[in-house]
Amino acid sequence: MRHSLPHAIHDFLHHFCPPPLFTEAGRQENSRHLSVVDKAKGEVLIQEGSTHPYAYFLLEGAARSFYLKDGTEVNIWFAFENETVGSFQNYHNEPARTATSTFKT
Repeated sequence: MRHSLPHAIHDFLHHFCPPPLFTEAGRQENSRHLSVVDKAKGEVLIQEGSTHPYAYFLLEGAARSFYLKDGTEVNIWFAFENETVGSFQNYHNEPARTATSTFKT
């Protein structure tokens, strides 16, 4: 099921900014900073060693975080629909220690 931009952002904001913690005006302000992106299976969201200002909320599919050890991918964690994906290092403007990619659509 594909989500429309307004519907997906509305659902996200009501999940993470519920009343009465946020007013409708507060949710509207936050919605200006959100967008929906469509990523293909296997696409890298966060490259190991990179910094970026984004976090992702999975509307569909799944993602995994991994690093390479002697040429082998070692999985760290998995995320599924309605979960948030990001690099904690990026919140401190440090490079990501692992890569994160989509694996299911």
